[in-house]
Amino acid sequence: MLHPPVRLQPCLLIAVLVCFLGLGLTQHAHGQADPVVSPAADSATTDSAAQPDSLWALDLDPVVVTATRTLQSLENVTVPVSVMTQADIQARGSLRLSDLLQEETTFQFDYSHGTGVQIQGLDPEYTLVLIDGEPMVGRTAGTLDLDRVSVSNIERVEVVRGPSSSLYGSEALAGVINIITGEPQQPRSLSLSGRLGRYATADVSANGGFVEGPLSGSVSANLYRTDGYDLNSDAIGQTAPERDDVTATADLSYDVGAATTFDVDGRMNLRQTTYQTADRQQQVLSGERDQTDWNVTTALRHQFTPGVRGEALLYGSWFNFDRTETLQASGAVADELSTDQFYGKAETEWNAALPYNNLVTAGGGLITESISGINLLREGTERRRSGFAFLQNEWAPAEWLQLTASARFDAHEDYESALSPKGGVLVRPIEGLRLRASVGTGFKAPTFRELYYDFTNSASGYTVLGSAYADAGIGRLRESGQIARQLVDPSAITQLEPENSLSFNGGFETDLLPQLSTSVNLFHNDVENLIDSQLIVQKTGGGPFPFVFTYFNVGEAFTQGLESEVTLRPLRGTDLESSLGRVALTVGYQYLEAKSRDAIDRIEAGEVYRVPNDPQGPDFNPNAPTLSTDDYIGLFNRSKHAGSLQLRYQSEPLGLTLTVRGTHRGAYGFADTNQNGVFDAFDDAADAYTFWNVTARKTLFGRATLTLGVDNLTATSPDYTPGSPVPAFAGQEVYAGLSVQLY
Repeated sequence: MLHPPVRLQPCLLIAVLVCFLGLGLTQHAHGQADPVVSPAADSATTDSAAQPDSLWALDLDPVVVTATRTLQSLENVTVPVSVMTQADIQARGSLRLSDLLQEETTFQFDYSHGTGVQIQGLDPEYTLVLIDGEPMVGRTAGTLDLDRVSVSNIERVEVVRGPSSSLYGSEALAGVINIITGEPQQPRSLSLSGRLGRYATADVSANGGFVEGPLSGSVSANLYRTDGYDLNSDAIGQTAPERDDVTATADLSYDVGAATTFDVDGRMNLRQTTYQTADRQQQVLSGERDQTDWNVTTALRHQFTPGVRGEALLYGSWFNFDRTETLQASGAVADELSTDQFYGKAETEWNAALPYNNLVTAGGGLITESISGINLLREGTERRRSGFAFLQNEWAPAEWLQLTASARFDAHEDYESALSPKGGVLVRPIEGLRLRASVGTGFKAPTFRELYYDFTNSASGYTVLGSAYADAGIGRLRESGQIARQLVDPSAITQLEPENSLSFNGGFETDLLPQLSTSVNLFHNDVENLIDSQLIVQKTGGGPFPFVFTYFNVGEAFTQGLESEVTLRPLRGTDLESSLGRVALTVGYQYLEAKSRDAIDRIEAGEVYRVPNDPQGPDFNPNAPTLSTDDYIGLFNRSKHAGSLQLRYQSEPLGLTLTVRGTHRGAYGFADTNQNGVFDAFDDAADAYTFWNVTARKTLFGRATLTLGVDNLTATSPDYTPGSPVPAFAGQEVYAGLSVQLY
């Protein structure tokens, strides 16, 4: 059994939190004012999917639920939140969730284990991904592949930046991405859409819904397939293999009566990937990967009084991954892999609107998780059970002031209990200016995959070893002659410990002028025992990415920086807007620092060398130059500078929307080539890159929409540079699509 070290316990924050929660409840005992719900409650019935493009919605008041687990006006939340609407998705021509998020400034991406998102410099494993408020499972090396999610039936995507463990638990250290699907608004609706692109890429979707008295429901189906592409003719197999992806959802809601509703929601995703690769003898292998993802939710909700609401929920998520590789010459099975993961939750939640503008949310539940498969260190099934309880109070003591405090208690059978408090404040000193600040703590225990996983992606060539299995895994590779270069001494791989964090966010938003809006957010995250995946071995071939990774605690680390965005609407409020159309230019920029404090201490002590370590140790080379703090860049796979630009034009009379989007990511650390354990000026770095994408949408006959687009517009060649650490990036891709609203 693993036990965490002494955790960060900001006593002052906990004391303030308890006092604040108690204040709201004490006022309920002494005051008899009318109950007040969240400021957004009156507008909660507005269908945000039917709202205009969010770039034009300066005067609208979007409703979000992820920041506080309650319906809340976006302008009233105390933490940094962004919303991407259905209009954004359509205007950009996005097909998968990864397509949508890659064009956002506040995200950086990790492509080594699928398409995973970083928020505020923290790896993908610290970002909780929800579908309609419930977590997805099935990660590889901490990455939940965002290519798994089709956006065909998504109403909006809400993103909370900064720790949200006080409401959602350990995987929400960096933030939360909540994918919210649409609900039927009309008696009958049916739409069809299709798109074709380069590499025989095809995407076909159908979405339907109905409202019949107390019964309503919706169904959707999406088929995505591609032949893939090959950017390196010298390697066996394709850079991106052939893939078929099917997603289906079904939601049913019944109004039982007496303010009671019963909902059943289901989602299924099936993926099949076929590829070729080679074994260590360079024999050609034919491979097939099958992946199944199921999610089912049942919920019973009841409005007891106008100010009190409760719900009981059961949720189950199943993820299965199977891979088989056979020798192409003989058909004999060369390798097999299988993983089954289950996540189950029983939860209850209560909302009570109390006097003096207090809204209290409380709840709790039980979670059971299990994983089994032939790629685990231990045979059989690993199981874990935990319980949790959370409490939150939203208080508006004045029109210009909003306060939020929350805390979650997690009791885990394998680790010590954890308390994760958080507090936030929103101040509106004048109309059009909003100041926000929040502070919160987080807790994250090592996962199954970080401890016991042994996974190899033969198509790409990479291997991920759980920390508890790394020594044995490296030994197995050495015995089979697969190690070309060892980058980390095996003795440096130690047992993982749980992580603890303390994080701050603060910034402002302005829309003092109708033509101009700005937002700036400063963040700082302190993490103890940060768990990070790092490259430890380069293998002797076997795909375009022949590397071995495992997990390390990097002691104390921090990430800090700035997130900013400016939107200019030069024609807004003028006569030219009605005659020429709407124009909006949005520019975003992120500055990020991410470093290990332990590494800084070692460098200052003269214990880190610039040159590769001598096998006999640095003591045998007393003249070896040491690293200076100026040479130390930071944690791997983080860009110091990133930015985005989006120019959007919309003409309602013409039924035309045109968008031009640019995404830039600065250079970042890729490999520890001098084997000193840190990313410094003498290591290999991935080059900076910039993509430009263009999409045009034209409404035809009132019910049909034609979409034309080009991704990676400025690419002069479909090939990438051989040896690039981001081999998944293809060249220029042209596509065309058509959608029809039948009724």
